[in-house]
Order: sequence, then structure tokens, then C-alpha cells
Amino acid sequence: MWGRGRRLAALTMQARTSEVFGMDMHPAATIGAGVMIDHATGLVIGETAVVGDECSLFHGVTLG
Repeated sequence: MWGRGRRLAALTMQARTSEVFGMDMHPAATIGAGVMIDHATGLVIGETAVVGDECSLFHGVTLG
């Protein structure tokens, strides 16, 4: 949604995800295919982060 100019919708979804899962993932972050996020509590992915294909991310990880 972020890349298509629907920034308000993307930020609204990000805020809800943060409330439910306790993680903060900026809508502009680039996330590859097949990414597994396990126990997302405390996970932070910044705006400039690029997560490649087939990666596993665990709780408490910060990517800037």
C-alpha cells in the first residue's frame, strides 16, 4: 500500500499490527518472499531495511 500512495491505509495497518503483535514494521520496508516472523514481540524493522527472500526473524530483532 505504501508504494501505491495509500500511506494512510498503510500506517493504519502498521499501527494495528503494532498493537496486536507488539512489533513495529515500517510500511516502506522491503520484505522478500517466504519471510518467516516467529514470536514477533519486540521486532522492529525500519523504513530503510531490506529483508531478503526466505529469511527467518525472531523476537527482539532490530533492523534499521
